[in-house]
Amino acid sequence: MRIKAFSLLEVSVVLAIIGILSVAVLQGQKILFQAKIEKTAALINTLTTQVSLFQNQYGTNPGSENTSFESKGSMTENFWNQLSEAQLFNPKNKIPAIGGKIDIKNEKGSFYIVLTAENGKGILNSKDALKLTSKLESNASIKNGNGTNSCVNQNGEVNINNQEKSCIIEIEL
Repeated sequence: MRIKAFSLLEVSVVLAIIGILSVAVLQGQKILFQAKIEKTAALINTLTTQVSLFQNQYGTNPGSENTSFESKGSMTENFWNQLSEAQLFNPKNKIPAIGGKIDIKNEKGSFYIVLTAENGKGILNSKDALKLTSKLESNASIKNGNGTNSCVNQNGEVNINNQEKSCIIEIEL
């Protein structure tokens, strides 16, 4: 009685095909994430342009209480509401393609757009944060997210070897 089985050549061909498909899927994921970084950079660049227009028109930052617009909540809520009321930005478009959220921070008289995860946690690893900031037209800096110090060291240098999502991006307005 003869046993039917796959030959070594047939098994090798199947393994080669599986290997090629897995490489293609991994490359596809990298390309998709790169597209998300591009889309997020475009969102932030558009937003900073719209904020500049708001500043020129109203003499202050959106979200501040020194505008003719009604303040209805937190600085971040007022930021989006005032940009929307000035017809400069649609708040429905405020979610970054890479996930997370955009917060507004006022520190020592300066306003910042902050790209972050919930509760101020990091949203990107160091390499992806560097990729994103290189595509931004405005003054952006990479910072450690809440509860971590693995993205930027004490000297302010970005830790290139950091693979965890511990970085946030701040853009000064």
